[in-house]
Amino acid sequence: FKRIALALIEYVSRFLTEPQTGFFYESQDADVRGAEEGLFVTGTEYYALSESRRLAIGLPHVDQRTFTGSNALMARSYLHAAPVLGKPEIEELALHTLSRLFEQRFDVKRGLAHVETEGVHGLYGLLSDHILFGQALVEAFSATGQSRFLKNAEAIAEVSQQLLQDALHGGFFD
Repeated sequence: FKRIALALIEYVSRFLTEPQTGFFYESQDADVRGAEEGLFVTGTEYYALSESRRLAIGLPHVDQRTFTGSNALMARSYLHAAPVLGKPEIEELALHTLSRLFEQRFDVKRGLAHVETEGVHGLYGLLSDHILFGQALVEAFSATGQSRFLKNAEAIAEVSQQLLQDALHGGFFD
């Protein structure tokens, strides 16, 4: 399992991570549609090939949007994996991702921005983003003992209650 986990982390680092911010891209197609007319390789066929052959064919399309909730999930996964795999560098990447997301996408009046497109943050206040990001921040606090992560999680919880809680009927809006 360790070998597979390390290979997945390496793949994500090479192909699914935004180099400037360290944020994780949203998804990647399984199939490859090539530039040449009619080229189509299914995911099953593609991943059965050697890496050099796959690279010669080209990569499956990567959706390069970076969603807050998905990045929180990846950061949380990396925080879990780091001590098990003996890879402190992935813990650092996770902490950097969480810190940067909080700095760039959290607005006390609007909540968390779901996405950034061409430098503009948008779609604020999705409950799932608030939950996933809050959980990841608590995990970061648990892993490091750094109170800033707990304070950030508390700020997310407060804003979530202010913006998304249905005080009349109970529950939360999404």
